[in-house]
Amino acid sequence: LSLVLQQAAVDSTGNATVSWKSISTSGGRLFTTIQVSTKKSTDIEWQPPTTFSSDSYNDFSPQLAMNAAGFTVLVWKIDTIHASGLLSTYTVPLLPPAITSVTPNTGLPQGGESVTIFGQRFFGVTTVYFGPNPASILSINIPSSITVTTPPGTGTVHVMVGTETGTTSPTNEDQYSYLSNPAVPRHCRGTIKKKNSRHHKYLLNAKWEGASSPNTLSYRVYKRSKIVGIFSPGIAFRFESSLKRRSSAKKFRIASVTSNNVESARQKVKIKK
Repeated sequence: LSLVLQQAAVDSTGNATVSWKSISTSGGRLFTTIQVSTKKSTDIEWQPPTTFSSDSYNDFSPQLAMNAAGFTVLVWKIDTIHASGLLSTYTVPLLPPAITSVTPNTGLPQGGESVTIFGQRFFGVTTVYFGPNPASILSINIPSSITVTTPPGTGTVHVMVGTETGTTSPTNEDQYSYLSNPAVPRHCRGTIKKKNSRHHKYLLNAKWEGASSPNTLSYRVYKRSKIVGIFSPGIAFRFESSLKRRSSAKKFRIASVTSNNVESARQKVKIKK
């Protein structure tokens, strides 16, 4: 009995398929049984075998499909029951990982943002890099996605995923762009006037000039961490707020926001004495 490897392949999800074909040299009935076992390099023992039997004439083409969700290659061991002994051994190579998209693909230069990398064959992930800088891995959904925290960086870089079977090759789909910090609003000033009110004794009147960045979409006015006003470009940049105490004016900050929802540093409103 001769056993010839016909096909060995690993698809994008990591499923390995191996098939063989044997032909009786005498042209008679085969009455053949073979056993196929698997073993990864990290395994000590062979896995329980899968048995294939046939009593057909001449042709016998067993096929075995398994999930190759291992970190190294799979080794296939073939034995015959009628004539004990090793017929053939084949190592199924696992293809290196590949990235299909990065979401979102833009972020702040200081990093610290959550990004999900989608792709194929993310088995045994060891590293994720944004250009030359390593990212912190938050979670891995084998074999198709990885969520990370971005490192600091500048410009447009390639995202690279390293696994025990290889590293992704640079493509247009794995690019990530660090956005420049938006320009801050200028000349944030305010005045405080007394009011004839028992509950709110003061009135803050704040104004500022627009940021120099052309992609500024809006301005946010904060009181501590709470947004208390949103303003679009093209209108008068003025904001009023009633205060119980004069000292509360120190809590206000103004920031510019780009079309990508990236916020500038928050500028303190300087109170005119």
